[in-house]
Amino acid sequence: ALAKRAGMNWIALAETGFIDLDSVNLSVQIGCVTPSYCYDVITIDDLGWLIDEAHNHGLRVVLYPNLWARTMQPVNINTLYFLNTSADGTSFGDLPALLSVFPALIPAVMEAYGPYMAQMADVAQQHHAEALSVGNQSNYDNGPGSLLWSRKTEWNALFAQLRAAFQGKLWIGQALYCGTPADLDLWTLADAINAPTGSGLLG
Repeated sequence: ALAKRAGMNWIALAETGFIDLDSVNLSVQIGCVTPSYCYDVITIDDLGWLIDEAHNHGLRVVLYPNLWARTMQPVNINTLYFLNTSADGTSFGDLPALLSVFPALIPAVMEAYGPYMAQMADVAQQHHAEALSVGNQSNYDNGPGSLLWSRKTEWNALFAQLRAAFQGKLWIGQALYCGTPADLDLWTLADAINAPTGSGLLG
């Protein structure tokens, strides 16, 4: 395979879910964040197929689940995170950017993130992925919009749940442009720290 000839040993397979911040039910949906914008969106069946195909080509796999958000409410901020507006006025993009505007939603978003990651852990386990990256769209400091560090109890519980469901390695990730690392005790929950690439290598 070309990847092996190029010296590749690992591949990151990305999946992107989103949360509609205007909905009553803040569950994570896997699908296009707007009708005209799809990024790293594939079905669960196709994701499993990709993991299997990567293994067939001699590659180890890290599953890289992203999480975006969208809202029809006014959003007027300057941010280094990805943030865009569709033709119908929907603002969408990186989770920390939008949570900085709606910080009261952080507990509900964290609650929704758990089942999404449990679903990803199940796929990773069923298809024998070697690693699962956790927290890819989270701040790694305590700044506005921080998800990764503001809910310590939930993160400890989530890592315990993921370790019970998935026998591979758990890597901890973070979004780009996140500020200064803090509360590093939570980083010890993971087996490794994933560099902030902002996306998987393949989606």
